[in-house]
Amino acid sequence: MAAPARGFAEELQQEFQQDLSDFSDATLTQQQWRQRVEDARRQSEAFVAQARSHTIHSIQSDQENAELTDQLAMNDPSLRLGDIVSTSRGLLVFIGRDGAERRPDDFERVPQTQVERSR
Repeated sequence: MAAPARGFAEELQQEFQQDLSDFSDATLTQQQWRQRVEDARRQSEAFVAQARSHTIHSIQSDQENAELTDQLAMNDPSLRLGDIVSTSRGLLVFIGRDGAERRPDDFERVPQTQVERSR
């Protein structure tokens, strides 16, 4: 059984050596080498641009999700006077009227000192 494994290993080594000689920088002309460098630069720039774009979209999506969640919580029809809503901007106390259309001034921020005292 050792012979087939050794033959396979030798075959892989030969293929590897052939691949190395195919891509050897020593056999490239100056123009080919510059083209390779330029191609690699373009690929790198495209990768970085995509990574940055993905990060920006993720941040925007997170912000949009937080705003939507805040709006859903603040427009909950079951809110009653004194209910506390947890939002991306902190804890807010509902001080508006039951059943009325919600407005930003229907909520007051819970002071941080009060939140810390309740722990």
